[in-house]
Amino acid sequence: MPTGGAAIMRQGPNLLKLARKEQCLALGTRLRSKYKIKYQFYRVFPNGEVQYLHPKDGVYPEKVNPGRQGVGQNFRSIGKNVSPIEVKFTGKQPYDL
Repeated sequence: MPTGGAAIMRQGPNLLKLARKEQCLALGTRLRSKYKIKYQFYRVFPNGEVQYLHPKDGVYPEKVNPGRQGVGQNFRSIGKNVSPIEVKFTGKQPYDL
């Protein structure tokens, strides 16, 4: 367990309450690599509303989903990046170009 201690997994769905998202990710990656199980974690608000945290759209990040939009992607090779000195006093950042 990421927080120390041990747990027994039963057949079927299991519920474990952890305080932080990082703990959930650490345990989830271990379970996926060792036991090949699907996991998900979510936040339940006091009014009963459920917010899925991971995987947010139902597909794990390393899988391709046709509807998923790439975030922070630049479709160019590293040699075509802008030199930082060319944008030094322009008020822009190299990643904006």
